[in-house]
Amino acid sequence: MKKKREVLAFKRSINISVSKEQYGEIYQGYCNSTCYSLSEYIKKVFFNTPITTYYRNQSADELIVEMTRLKRELWEIRQVFDRQLQAFCTVSSIEEMELWARVQEKSKRILFDKIEEVRLLMVKKYDLCTRT
Repeated sequence: MKKKREVLAFKRSINISVSKEQYGEIYQGYCNSTCYSLSEYIKKVFFNTPITTYYRNQSADELIVEMTRLKRELWEIRQVFDRQLQAFCTVSSIEEMELWARVQEKSKRILFDKIEEVRLLMVKKYDLCTRT
């Protein structure tokens, strides 16, 4: 259950001037925190109270990018395979069947190469995660 935020009637305010760079730093800290407002973040910084911040795992982000790329490539291979399978259904001669088999062999090699690439990427990321 979430705690309700305490609503207080503040009687004083403080205005400060900062440069664009300083404001950028303050705002970046606020964006990475769990504070509800910039004002709340500044108060916590000013009074040295603990600030909870979000943490992004860069290696996990890189893994997601790589896996997304591989997923797209595997999907494209699947599309090619589906088209080739449809073409096989229309084969009427032995020569066409032999041609289809050669094309299938090439597609199979491409698919296995991508599967191996996925396996190597997963092993690499596992090694990074288990390294102490």
